[in-house]
Amino acid sequence: MKAVFSMAAIRRKMLQVLERWNESKAKKAFLLVGARQTGKTYIVREFAREHFAHLAEVNFLEDEKAIRVLSEAQDAEDFVSRLSLICGMPVIPGETLVFLDEI
Repeated sequence: MKAVFSMAAIRRKMLQVLERWNESKAKKAFLLVGARQTGKTYIVREFAREHFAHLAEVNFLEDEKAIRVLSEAQDAEDFVSRLSLICGMPVIPGETLVFLDEI
C-alpha cells in the first residue's frame, strides 16, 4: 500500500516540528534536511514570519563570499557580528531567527 500525503499535511507537520523546537528550553541549532525543491526554505521563512521579529538569512549557494567570511569567525560573538554585517541587520537574541540555507 502506498502512502499519500498532501502538501498541506506535510506543511503542517513541518511547522509543528519547528514550533516544538522553538518552544524547547534549550535553544540549539535545528538542522532541516530533505529532498531538494520540497519547500524547506519556504516553510522556514513562513515560520520566521509567524514567530520572530527578524530573519537573518544567508544562502550559501547564492553568496559564496559569506562562506569565507563566516568560516573565518574566531568565536560565536565574531560569527554573530559577521552575520549581522552580511545581512545588514542586527541579530537580536530571541527576536532574530538565523537561517543558514544550502549549507
